Amino acid sequence: MSTNNQNADAFVNDAVQKNDDQFMTELSQRNQMDEEDLTPVSAPRGPFSCITRCVHKVMPPGGIVASAFSLAGGTIGAGILGLPAGTNACGVITSMILLTYVTVLTIFSLRMLSIVASKSGIKSFEGLTRWLFPQGHYAFSYFSAFIRWFFSFGCCIGYVISVMDLFKPIFDESLKRSETENKALVYFASANGRRLIAFLVWLVFMVPLVIPRHIDTLRFASFLAIMFMVYFCIIIIVHSCLNGLKIHKNNVVISGPKTANDGAQIFLFRSGNSAVSDLGTFCFSYICQVNAVEVFWDMRPEVRTVNGFTKAGALGIMICTIIYIMVSIFGYFDFGAEKLATNSMLLMYNPLDEPEVMVAYIGVLIKLIVAYALLHIGCRNSVYYCIGWTEKYKVVEKPQGGGDQPR
Repeated sequence: MSTNNQNADAFVNDAVQKNDDQFMTELSQRNQMDEEDLTPVSAPRGPFSCITRCVHKVMPPGGIVASAFSLAGGTIGAGILGLPAGTNACGVITSMILLTYVTVLTIFSLRMLSIVASKSGIKSFEGLTRWLFPQGHYAFSYFSAFIRWFFSFGCCIGYVISVMDLFKPIFDESLKRSETENKALVYFASANGRRLIAFLVWLVFMVPLVIPRHIDTLRFASFLAIMFMVYFCIIIIVHSCLNGLKIHKNNVVISGPKTANDGAQIFLFRSGNSAVSDLGTFCFSYICQVNAVEVFWDMRPEVRTVNGFTKAGALGIMICTIIYIMVSIFGYFDFGAEKLATNSMLLMYNPLDEPEVMVAYIGVLIKLIVAYALLHIGCRNSVYYCIGWTEKYKVVEKPQGGGDQPR
């Protein structure tokens, strides 16, 4: 009897020490029936079953492609709307160099995070900090949680403000075209009216997407949002070729400082402090490390490696970089230095006169909603860590010495 109890205790202790995913996999294999005893189960049928199977085959959950779109979905946000203005501040060539440089550093940082996560087995930023800096009763881990919460919460506020900017040209143009005084249009064209619309969008669309526990659950929403951003990029290119590019291609200047009287010129380089004044815009456009650890652990075990995550990160960031380059160049050539001094791209178009731009605005709205949800998940996890609603990490002793091993 004592031998059986010892074996049972040994199995339980071994189960506690193993990673949760590995333990569940082994448990399912132990309980798995022989193939001869299995009862055949028909595949799910329905009008969308074929589409579901095709989508799961192209982008299976936890795969490299799904993780790439999750990272890209969290990367592209409100920052893309300020890239043409940033290109005006830095110059076309300088901005391309900055985009390339930040791209390389972002992929390198994702690889570094995957190395730390895979070697430690810890599934959150705060847990990694708790393990690496245990001094002062793990105070630095709570500081890390505050930094992640502060950044994510600030970005979420920026996305809601971008939603307000999205509706401004629509209602302003509608108010101009109104033949009679419409009190509803007057209200929605005002700041209070746009705040109300932004609040309703936040309550009805943004908040429900924050409910899922895992980021990989939103992979289809991320894919759809990226496709809309590709469409938005195409609209910017076509609009530039049909309008401003014809004029501004003849006004290209090699270099010059940023002044209030730049006119309709296009600068390849900028001189003075303005050349680096908008460096933060390019760095902000590549912030995806907030949820990188969660994306890594949402990958399937067979692809959850350093090289696998690096491939996913490189694919997602390269998608963002291509979109950023096109938006920066053609958006700048479309409106020139004078109009892009401090304006967002959302305020430069008239969606009522151009139906294709209206569709692009809807796509941008969807992208802002998805980006809000992805960043808010990181914000939520930081709060959960601080109040104790999430597991920190378990430390188990190695049987042959060598210190503690985090779990």
